[in-house]
Amino acid sequence: MAGQIKLNSVNFASESGGTITVNNGTIGSGVVFPAGTIIGISQNQFNTEHSFYATVNNTFYAFTEPVTCTISNCRPGSQILISVHLHISINETNRAAKFRLIDKTNSDAVIGSEGSGGLFGIYDTNAQYGGIPISYQILYTPPSFNSGSFQVELYGACDDPGETVYINNSVSGSSVREFSSNIILQEIAG
Repeated sequence: MAGQIKLNSVNFASESGGTITVNNGTIGSGVVFPAGTIIGISQNQFNTEHSFYATVNNTFYAFTEPVTCTISNCRPGSQILISVHLHISINETNRAAKFRLIDKTNSDAVIGSEGSGGLFGIYDTNAQYGGIPISYQILYTPPSFNSGSFQVELYGACDDPGETVYINNSVSGSSVREFSSNIILQEIAG
């Protein structure tokens, strides 16, 4: 028997032949999700080369082309699970690359509790040959959202001035990008 399914005198779904179809496929802004539920996701996957040149050791720099990711339509009180996966190379061996995440939505605040070297990084004797993968995750509670949006940016440092740190490329001069990196933001209901 076909018909409408009502909730508080509103037809929110219909039934026909045992199939239920929601009339309006959107979830209202007043819906409360259980804490810990993933309610949104955004990814910036890129295979282009990004780099910065360190003029001062252990000083953090933005990449020449910013490495960012933005998630929209976030709800107040949500947390953001930030996942970063990078392929790193440095133009000299026996160097350390260090990274931090910046909350671009909230006055460029540094995300997380950094150690003396930054939030995460790598030291490798063969970093010059490129493509060393590193990953990092952190659950972050932004102080606020900008009209429901949140943006994060990656900054980097090197332990030696005069070095260049690269993402997605070896420093051998090859124009072929052999690697892909990404930042993923997942909104988690608070």
